Amino acid sequence: MRQRIPQSKIYHDSMRFLDVVANLAYTLAVQSNLGEKGMSRVINLADPGKRRNHERRTIAEVLRHLMLKRTLDQEAKDMAATLVFCLREIAVTVEVSVAAWEKRNYYLKADRFCREWEWVLPTAERLRDLIVHERWEQLPQGLAQLAPHLADIHITKMTRDPSAWQSGHSRLLGECRAAHQQP
Repeated sequence: MRQRIPQSKIYHDSMRFLDVVANLAYTLAVQSNLGEKGMSRVINLADPGKRRNHERRTIAEVLRHLMLKRTLDQEAKDMAATLVFCLREIAVTVEVSVAAWEKRNYYLKADRFCREWEWVLPTAERLRDLIVHERWEQLPQGLAQLAPHLADIHITKMTRDPSAWQSGHSRLLGECRAAHQQP
């Protein structure tokens, strides 16, 4: 007669296995960053969807902080520039997801996904243009265009540290100078 294994034991064992795999992946990532030789490739556990949601949450929190600002100070400029970088990162994650789907011949799904996120790069470029050319009076209208795309994010607690947007403005201006664009 076969012995029956309780479901809680199976669940516990599978969770322990997942913890071991996660710890192994972390160890491999740390060792590969230290430059040890002979390491195989490390699988990136931060998939594009997680990265995209992280950036969307960052944008939502930055917008909330900007709404509370009464004056345009350096921190507000840094926050606005950070929005450009977050939008660009979202665009990168969309491209990664689309490439993966197209590789598997899911062309309709990839096309639908592209259309769903086609607003990201034009919005990033509009915001970059406003910031670089210091058209701060038009910034509220540019930021208002983001709201419908982030309506599903509910912020009950601010989780992003102010270091997430520090020196964003100078970084954006430096990027424009490096690209030989007129700020």
